[in-house]
Amino acid sequence: MRTFQNAQTFCENENSMMARVESLEENLAVRTLISKEFPQHPVWIGANRIGGHKEWRWAGDSSTSSPLTYFRWVEGQPDDGGES
Repeated sequence: MRTFQNAQTFCENENSMMARVESLEENLAVRTLISKEFPQHPVWIGANRIGGHKEWRWAGDSSTSSPLTYFRWVEGQPDDGGES
């Protein structure tokens, strides 16, 4: 199974960033793209609790990492990549 760190490293190697979903409209757009392009594969977005944070934050360096203000988890999520 791929981990959050694997996904983040992949994006960085591609000069890209993990998705940030900050509104219902963005959520719908990302879900539509994922269902068309990766229908049978789990995907990661940039939300994480890495680095000792108790609250969920968006991936990024210290200047771009910020707390989540929009949540729309599917049932059973978040599950920390199946570890909780």
